[in-house]
Amino acid sequence: MEEEQSVAKLPLIEAECSARLGISNIDYDQDQHGGVGSLDSAGAPVETRSTAVLCICTFAAACAAFTGGCLASYSSLAESGIIADLGLTVTEYSVFGSIMTGGAMLGAVISGRMTDFIGRRRTLWVLDIFYIVGWLAIIFAEGAWLLDLGRLSLGIGFGLTCYVGPVYLAEITPKNVRGLLMSISQSMTGYGASFTFLVGSFVTWRSLAIIGCIPSLLLLLALFFIPESPRWLDYIENQRLQQNSDDNVLNLFRRKYLHIVIIGVGLMVVQTSDGLCGFLFYMSEIFDSAGISSTLGFILVAVVQASATGQCLGCFLTGLSYFLQVYKFEGIYCDTPYDK
Repeated sequence: MEEEQSVAKLPLIEAECSARLGISNIDYDQDQHGGVGSLDSAGAPVETRSTAVLCICTFAAACAAFTGGCLASYSSLAESGIIADLGLTVTEYSVFGSIMTGGAMLGAVISGRMTDFIGRRRTLWVLDIFYIVGWLAIIFAEGAWLLDLGRLSLGIGFGLTCYVGPVYLAEITPKNVRGLLMSISQSMTGYGASFTFLVGSFVTWRSLAIIGCIPSLLLLLALFFIPESPRWLDYIENQRLQQNSDDNVLNLFRRKYLHIVIIGVGLMVVQTSDGLCGFLFYMSEIFDSAGISSTLGFILVAVVQASATGQCLGCFLTGLSYFLQVYKFEGIYCDTPYDK
């Protein structure tokens, strides 16, 4: 039965990869590193084309993560300008700053079901629409309600990004470069925040929103060229073949899985309970209350976050270490977006 399912899923994967890579007669075979290789009609590896597709996929995930970093640090930089231009009270601006977290929670809740139902690539389309709509709402806002709507939309997009971005990139990349490419993508959140801190110190809040929208537009362009996740196509085919499957989210609460769930959820709770979001959202007021120039504070935070002691380089080095550990400094043979 398992062999029949493996055979049944190949046409779906082959059709998708052939269409996106521009290759005919793809033959899935075991490559020298234990992954799945692809050959063109002449029997040669299609390394160049598939590497280009992998670069575009990584670029798309990086744009989504970069936008998340931009919007996370946006409210602290725009606080004084928005309050002065639109006449918002402290309470109204507090709603604007914090509503993104509510949107992110909503996006995170629906992300799993959405990515399984409509696919990873279509979910990237959805989150990018939320990003673009959110930034446009802030750019053209003349009152608190449109600001809040835009911030909420950005939060939903960010909540979707936190799930579908890593999942899509992990499923589309071969295992020989997976750690490296995922670390590059994830570090973009830190780089986005650092970039916003630097640029936001010298431009108005509307201009900063326009700049923040640029990665979303680049993501929109990249989405036309990236393939659907072959593993999701495999999942859909298996769902068709196993219509009576008893898979259920409640299975996570069985005794044999319970300790894993507790550890995973506990780590996320601890990570989000350190007050980092409050610091990022209201950094301007914090620096002013401490008697420190907010502009100087923003620049220092950006430098520290993007330096060797920041999370960005840390993520990159972590991915690089996995890459070198697996390959032991051997050459990269990356010719397909699907491996087992």
